Amino acid sequence: PLGLGIDAAGRHTLGGITIGNGFTTFGDFDLSNYASADLCLQAALLVMPINGGVIYLKGDVTCTLAGNVTIPVGRNIVIQGDASSRVQLAEGSHRFTFEGTGSKLTFQNLRITSSGTCVDTSGPMMGDNNSFSAVDCVFSSTSISTAMIKPGTNSTEFSKMNLTRCLFDARAPADSASTVAFIDDNGIAASDIQVTDCTFRLTVHTEIMVKLATVLRNVRFTDC
Repeated sequence: PLGLGIDAAGRHTLGGITIGNGFTTFGDFDLSNYASADLCLQAALLVMPINGGVIYLKGDVTCTLAGNVTIPVGRNIVIQGDASSRVQLAEGSHRFTFEGTGSKLTFQNLRITSSGTCVDTSGPMMGDNNSFSAVDCVFSSTSISTAMIKPGTNSTEFSKMNLTRCLFDARAPADSASTVAFIDDNGIAASDIQVTDCTFRLTVHTEIMVKLATVLRNVRFTDC
């Protein structure tokens, strides 16, 4: 918990920006005012302070992305939810990515669901002095024919990633083609990756759970 206060009207978060659904929850930005959740998130990012800040997804908010969400250069952005906050991604098409260098993206207390890859680091998402962290999150996928977390084809580096107390839940039909379930470096050098107190859960057999095939530097899995 970030210890953020809520004002008397319940709309604003002190020190951050809130997003409601516009029907049962209301915030600085409401999903009902935008054609898609990615446009709402992008609008919130545009008014963040130059160094970044917190975007809080209020209860009963499901952000179904119809396009990419781009983190501006040099920003430290936290997207925080509660038990009922969700981010829905579509395989291979919609993702969080970085505009340039020197940015950090953190997911906290979110449920990220996808029909395939949950975090695709195209952009690149990590490397170029960008980083990605997830704390107390659930990553759920209905397919394990592709990794939940992987670098994009245009990435030059797979690094600066911190995953803490996260659940990775791969569920797929028994006849699914299964190769890599959770993390795949996609043949790109992996470094500075910390995975701590995470749970990896499969419902069907997979050949490879974590694939880090290239030279490793400071890559640690602890208490998983």
